[in-house]
Amino acid sequence: KGTFEKGESTDTAYKLAGDVVDSSISRIRPDLVNAILAGACGHYPREVLDPAASLLYVLLRTSSPEEAESAATAALEQDVFKLGGDARRALLVVLGKSAQGNADSSTLMDVFETLWNLHQGEDANTFAGGDAVAKFVNKYGQS
Repeated sequence: KGTFEKGESTDTAYKLAGDVVDSSISRIRPDLVNAILAGACGHYPREVLDPAASLLYVLLRTSSPEEAESAATAALEQDVFKLGGDARRALLVVLGKSAQGNADSSTLMDVFETLWNLHQGEDANTFAGGDAVAKFVNKYGQS
């Protein structure tokens, strides 16, 4: 049904609108997650990290567990993520906690700031196997 009939209940109207929005978001969710995580890896200006983290949090919370895991895993296979497998697994732990409601959006904001900073570095310390990456893994990689 594409339009609302006169006299139709507000609840029904909201449900129909919600279904359309959910369907639209489901189609673009993987690309959004991909772009947001690339942004956290240094492709966004620092000023947009908190809003981007908040948006990712909402996307994860409103996804099915399968959708959230699939989108996050695919996004972290990008070449822009340069911190290695241990950091990738640690980030997936945080994203999973966020999707389940066991971490809040401020946690993602902290993670994004750290990711962004790590991807700004030019020395080996900030890439896979470096001390800064090991600290990231220790801080966020606990299930």
